[in-house]
Amino acid sequence: MPTLKIGSLTLDNQLLLAPMFKVTDPAFRLLCREQGAALTFTEMTHSEAILRNPRVAAQASHTTPSDHPFGIQVSSAQPDRLIQTIQLLEEKADLFDINLGCPSDRTRESGIGSALLDHPDRVEALIHAMRKATQKPITAKIRLPSRPQDALDIAKRIENAGADGLTVHARTVLQGHSGPVDLDLVAKVKETLSIPVINNGGVWNQETYEYVLHTTHCDGVMLARSAIGNPGIFAQVQGKPGISPVDGLVRYLDHCETYGFLHVGRIKTNCLHFLSAIPKTKKADFSKAKTITELKALAAEVKANQTN
Repeated sequence: MPTLKIGSLTLDNQLLLAPMFKVTDPAFRLLCREQGAALTFTEMTHSEAILRNPRVAAQASHTTPSDHPFGIQVSSAQPDRLIQTIQLLEEKADLFDINLGCPSDRTRESGIGSALLDHPDRVEALIHAMRKATQKPITAKIRLPSRPQDALDIAKRIENAGADGLTVHARTVLQGHSGPVDLDLVAKVKETLSIPVINNGGVWNQETYEYVLHTTHCDGVMLARSAIGNPGIFAQVQGKPGISPVDGLVRYLDHCETYGFLHVGRIKTNCLHFLSAIPKTKKADFSKAKTITELKALAAEVKANQTN
């Protein structure tokens, strides 16, 4: 598989793990990396939360020695606060990404995420601020605007402002996370830019992975929902056997314990994602667990039942 170069960063392959809320914690990122992800991302975190709360800053940049290269994704509408955020976390990350695509009502009402696509001048200022704050690679993640020409215009502005790469979710804001992907428009974005373009959306297996690359000619592919509870997808799209959901669950919990990610509430959310692909499991028992030790015991029981 070809390598992918984003600014000064050279990745081993074209596969990236998307930033996902309550999913891409350090243990899950490491598990996806073991399965073939070349670059992983933290979940989106607002710059104001990072700057105001040291605990949030620590959580946003929590990583492990094996989890590199990895990117920190931030959201902000204020260039000066974005600069401060990146400078605070610069030593932690290998790359910084700004979220310009989150379609949630709460995010849009705050004037961040996909709401910024309606303000291209502000987007340009934010990318300029990121470039001013660091010499490390910077990227942006967008969704497709409702008008095709707007997609090309905003993408070109992002490139001209100094971004080293662009990820395009091939759906509009109104589509959310469902509906058909517009790979033809992503292909036009790719044709317009000289920086690497990464497609997000429409990949569920090796066949769709190859189709997306063939159709868009993108430099890389970012996996999101298809990886939730299924980190083995990173191996599968390369034609290799991926880790099973039950083995993934056990290994995920081992990583949580080994690397000190002990936020039980968040861990249980990921456990339930794994369990959704495992038949005849008692999700209620996992929901009631209060410690990592209890969760590991339950996971061992699930594995034993699957083996018998």
